[in-house]
Amino acid sequence: MVGVSGVIVNLGVLGVLADLFELQINLASAIAIETSINTNFLMNEVWTFRDHEKGQQGLARRWLQFHVVSFFGAALQWVIFVLMNMFWLWFLRQNGTSPSAVIEPNQSWVAVYITQPIFEPPEVGNLKYFSQLIGICVAMFWNYFANFYWTWNMQKSEDFDG
Repeated sequence: MVGVSGVIVNLGVLGVLADLFELQINLASAIAIETSINTNFLMNEVWTFRDHEKGQQGLARRWLQFHVVSFFGAALQWVIFVLMNMFWLWFLRQNGTSPSAVIEPNQSWVAVYITQPIFEPPEVGNLKYFSQLIGICVAMFWNYFANFYWTWNMQKSEDFDG
């Protein structure tokens, strides 16, 4: 349930920021990712692991550990988001559709592959949600296992079937 709610929060915040407030999609994606990280931590803390011994660490330390783990997952998710939007740009151009952001010819490889995709991302419409969802799916595995074994320090026991 925590994972599902995280996906809903992530995509919902992306939609509100990108579509309603017209924030640049890469920035909207980053804020959506951070928002879902915090809501996932709170739900795990209050619900998923409420009955488990959490060791000597306090809440602030678990939150920091969760963020350290989640940073790698967030970076992975965000990079996939940017790359997938570039894929959609390529795909749309191949199919004769003209997206609003097109890579200018005769630019350096840094501009084409790094600067423009980050600072001037293509407008891919609702395909941005698929980009975000693909990133979520990839990052989910890292986040789950790293947080399970490090943040909440869960060990296999007879009491726990995880």
